[in-house]
Amino acid sequence: MSGMFFQIATIIIVSTFFAYIARLLKQPFIPVYIITGLMLGPVLKLVTDVHAIATLSEIGVAFLLFVVGLEIEIDKLKNVGRVIIIGSVIQITFLFLSGFLMGNILHFTFNDTIYLAFLFSFSSTMVVVKILSDKGEINTLHGKIIIGILLVEDFFAILALSVLKGNVGALSALGFSLVKGVLLVASALFFTKVLFPQMFGFAARNSELLFSLSLSVCFGFAIVAYSLGFSIAIGAFLAGITLANLPYNLEIIARIKPLRDFFSILFFATLGMELTPVSVKSLIGVALLIISVFIIIKFFIVSSILMLFRYTRRTAILTAMSLLQISEFSLILIDQGFKLGQISQNLVAIAIITAIITITLSTYFMNYDTKVYSLISKPLSYIKKLPGEKEEEKVPAKSYSAILIGLNRIGYGVVKTLKKIHESVIVIDYNPDVIKRLKRWNVDCLYADIGDSEIVKGLNVEKTRIVVSTVSDMSDNVYLIQKLREKNPLLMIIVTAETVDDALELYSKGADYVIVPRFLGGQHVSMLIDSISSDVRKLLAEKINHIRELKARKKRSSLFPA
Repeated sequence: MSGMFFQIATIIIVSTFFAYIARLLKQPFIPVYIITGLMLGPVLKLVTDVHAIATLSEIGVAFLLFVVGLEIEIDKLKNVGRVIIIGSVIQITFLFLSGFLMGNILHFTFNDTIYLAFLFSFSSTMVVVKILSDKGEINTLHGKIIIGILLVEDFFAILALSVLKGNVGALSALGFSLVKGVLLVASALFFTKVLFPQMFGFAARNSELLFSLSLSVCFGFAIVAYSLGFSIAIGAFLAGITLANLPYNLEIIARIKPLRDFFSILFFATLGMELTPVSVKSLIGVALLIISVFIIIKFFIVSSILMLFRYTRRTAILTAMSLLQISEFSLILIDQGFKLGQISQNLVAIAIITAIITITLSTYFMNYDTKVYSLISKPLSYIKKLPGEKEEEKVPAKSYSAILIGLNRIGYGVVKTLKKIHESVIVIDYNPDVIKRLKRWNVDCLYADIGDSEIVKGLNVEKTRIVVSTVSDMSDNVYLIQKLREKNPLLMIIVTAETVDDALELYSKGADYVIVPRFLGGQHVSMLIDSISSDVRKLLAEKINHIRELKARKKRSSLFPA
């Protein structure tokens, strides 16, 4: 037991050291954790009990999906349900066939070819959802599509596990899984409507009881899902959804996230531990070829499918870029095939190399998605010509007094104020739900992505007096400032930044005012407290004066009795 403690402690300490350096260099953490595992395992051999640590890392997957379930607004997935279900099936089919063809070209055995095809078919729920959650993009349009696709992929991955075990035929496995899935969802609905509101209403009176009850629900659903042949991740996700509508979900999220982050470190470190220097040296060439083909094919298939479902080019590309990695389920499939003696050791090594490299690359793709998009959008102009693409609304020739970019929590107040002072205002947003809402309110709006340079170039701002951007992406705001200043030097430009450093840079680029939401909120609270304090001081002063007056009267009455 002490050996296990010291191995976990070593992983955490070394990971933290490298994460600190990565933070100073402004690099993502996931590649750092993988490199830590590679160093501590195969290279230095300081951590040897990989299996036990891998078991613990599964808890990280469960916590991650539990938090996502708590955060996600499941009703909004209905708007993208068609592309999630139909699009996922299409892309899994094409990717499976691509992997199968690749295996034949490389002269793999039939079994190795089948498993390679499954390796191509699924993306990593753990990696993608963690990055989306860290970036606050779970409920964006592309975020909802990505999560929906990953859930469908996880279902088919579980089905593949059943089929490759040879327990049942594919059709019977699918039918049986559907029945069990319906039962699991039905039980979740029952708990959500009948039991959980009262149980959590009582538990919420004590924070410790609320925390333990939340963990119990997470683990309980995970155990039931696992016993029904599903993954613990799907069970944990369903548990999160059942608690998402409770008024205590934010407190639960705040308490679970530290646990999620702790076990996530173990998960990514385990990936690095499973690699051996010998396998890298002998198979890196084949692995790099497979990685190149996989990234190109998956990017093309996913982006094309979304365009055929009439989504904008930016949404299609951001979604495709987020799915360019090998799934943890694929590694489980490969591990199962090796234990059953169905595939070779070389394919296992290739799968691990492919997973590590694609996860590392996709981490950078997702963290710097706007920059990557701006680099590849022009070479990928073919996507604009796909027959199913919905044309974005044309930028109106009319010049408005005010332009608002992004209708989020800040934007609502801005629109209200502008309408109150009788300014003509147009709102630009690329969330179709927001556009529908604005049209119901009879507010002029444009369904477009400000990250698209053509939209910015097309804006008529000759008579515009103010532009407000609530989008906090730095590159988008810098480009916006530069292009609008060229058109109208007298224009007042207000943009949004996440940090003070970003705000200072935007000021240097020509912004008139930079909104930093967390400081703006703090400033408002400070003003409120100051106002209250002033009123309290005034009230106390009046009360003190009144007491003094009463004492003076009493003194006078004692000197001059009636």
